[in-house]
Amino acid sequence: MKVVQAAVLGFSLLSFVGSTQAAIIDFENFTAGTIIDNEYVTSHGVTISGVNTYNTPDTNNVATVFDSNNFTGGDRDLAAPFYKNTDSQKENAFTPGNILVIHETASECNGITCTDPDDAGKSGSSGSGYFEFSFSEQTTLNSIDFFDIEYNEANAPKFAIELYSDDAFTNIVFEDIYYVPSTGGDNTWDRLFFADVTGVMSMRINFGGSGAIDNIDYTSVPAPSSLFLSILCFIGFRAFNKKNSKVK
Repeated sequence: MKVVQAAVLGFSLLSFVGSTQAAIIDFENFTAGTIIDNEYVTSHGVTISGVNTYNTPDTNNVATVFDSNNFTGGDRDLAAPFYKNTDSQKENAFTPGNILVIHETASECNGITCTDPDDAGKSGSSGSGYFEFSFSEQTTLNSIDFFDIEYNEANAPKFAIELYSDDAFTNIVFEDIYYVPSTGGDNTWDRLFFADVTGVMSMRINFGGSGAIDNIDYTSVPAPSSLFLSILCFIGFRAFNKKNSKVK
């Protein structure tokens, strides 16, 4: 009986450690102006940052919640409802609630909140900034929603979505495949889908101007050490062999 129990335990643990966990980060339940950095560490194992590169020097830690239902900073282009660029008759309105922007004015932020939330709207060759996401587990990216992205601020290498297999942003994977998509400009949105993008530990989204993101949809896979897996396999197979020998 003990041998059978050991075998069941070994194979059950192998199944458990390999289970996937689906999640969507939507920035709801935060007050407009909240700076998002470690708010999702406990619940999702995700760290987020926003950097405004148009400012001199760069302004760090300015990934800021923007309430699209109550726009601020004069940003009517980020006011809900949003429509897809292909929806010429505006029949399918989308109201996302909170979205995430790179805040424009450094003096309005104190490390916790930014007053009068406003997206960095300075377009140009240097772009306006970038978001960074660090995941605690290997991740499969599914999709991301984008808002108010102009044609000249999208679909080019300088507006790349950089994906890395480590959390230090050094080992890039899926290079030159995914870029910030054009949504069509003011009050438009679109969803970028990823195809078989697995093993991601960090991500950098390079913005060329104004705009926002929301609904980061991903699936994480806990990755136990190879030694732990080897031990579990040994327990399972050894138990199976002992059981067979007794039957004979």
